[in-house]
Amino acid sequence: MLLIDDRENPKVINKLLMRMGDSKQSADGDAKVVRMKSADYRMGTWGIEAKEINDLYRSILGIGRSRTIISQLNDLQDSVEDPFLVVYG
Repeated sequence: MLLIDDRENPKVINKLLMRMGDSKQSADGDAKVVRMKSADYRMGTWGIEAKEINDLYRSILGIGRSRTIISQLNDLQDSVEDPFLVVYG
């Protein structure tokens, strides 16, 4: 089961739900949208914080953010067994 944070990009959420199936709509669905304290995605023991490169830059400097990447990664490390930071774009 892939858990997706409800604050993620709606286009990404919709693509994942279409590809994997929404577990709220069908018993065969392998994805579910929920509010998570940390991580953008969770699967088993994995917690994944996904950052587009420009978002990572702003998160490092704290530009327009309530939290920096350091606090996000600290929360992630405290809440999951296997934390990952994925940078794309």
